[in-house]
Amino acid sequence: MKKCLNNITLGTEVPFADSVLAAGRAGFDGIEIFSLEPAQRYVESSSLDELVSMFTSLEIEPVGFVLGGFVYQGEKDFAGNIPILTENMAFASEIGAKNALLFIPSRGELGEREAVEVATDRISQACDLAAQHGLVIGLEPIGNADFLNTPASLLPIIRGVGAKNLALTVDLFHFYTGGCSTGDLLEIPGNMINLVHLDDAPDLPGLDDSKRVLPGDGSMDVAGFLGALRDIGFDGPLSVELFNRDLWGREPDQVAFESMRALDSVMERAGVG
Repeated sequence: MKKCLNNITLGTEVPFADSVLAAGRAGFDGIEIFSLEPAQRYVESSSLDELVSMFTSLEIEPVGFVLGGFVYQGEKDFAGNIPILTENMAFASEIGAKNALLFIPSRGELGEREAVEVATDRISQACDLAAQHGLVIGLEPIGNADFLNTPASLLPIIRGVGAKNLALTVDLFHFYTGGCSTGDLLEIPGNMINLVHLDDAPDLPGLDDSKRVLPGDGSMDVAGFLGALRDIGFDGPLSVELFNRDLWGREPDQVAFESMRALDSVMERAGVG
C-alpha cells in the first residue's frame, strides 16, 4: 500500500509548497491535495514545471484531490459549475494527479428515488469529464449523511453508471460513523477502491471530523480495517487525513513525521506493507 498524507492534516494555513516538502521529508510516497487553490496559486507565482520538479525531486506523487460534493446540485447550478470542474481536472492532470474525490452529501428534501437518479446523472457527467483528463472519480460516502452514507450503498450506483474511471474512496472515520464494521469491508471488491483515508477517533458520542486523531491514537479498529483491506486485495494509496486543530497548531514537519510514525505503527500491527 502507498503511504500518503492529505495536506489538510498539516493545517489550513500551511503554504502548499511547505506541505509538500514536509510530506516528502517525512518519507511519504504521495500527497493528497485537499484543495487545488493553493497549488494553483503556487503555480501562478512560480511555474507548473517548478511544482512538478518539486514532486520529482522529493519522490512524492500527487495522488489525488478533492473535486467537490455537487451530486445534488440543481441543473442550473451544476451547469454553471462545469467550467470550474473542467479547469480543476485539467490542472490536476497537468501536475500528475490521478484521483478526483467526489463526496456524497445529504440528499436534503429529495426523495430516495429522485436522489439516486440525480446522483447517478451528476456522477456520470463527472466521469465523462474526468475521462478526458485521465482521472478516476472516487465516490466518498459521508458517515453522518442521510442517504448513500456507506460504501455498500454506493456499489449499485457505481455499477449502474458503468464507467471504467469510477471507484470508491473509503474513509475509516466515515466508515465507522456510518455504522459499518470491519466485516462489511470484506464484501467490497478491493479493485473497486481507488483510495483510502486513514484516521482514528475516540469513542465519543456525536463525533465530527474535528475529533479525528492519528491512526492508533483512538478507539477504532484501524489494524483490523487495514487487515481487511489487504484481504480484499486493496493495494492503493493510504492517505492520513485529519482535521485536528491541535495538530494544526504545530510545525508542519513535526505533524508530518508524527503522521508517518503513526501510519507505520498501525501498518506493522496489521501486518500490511
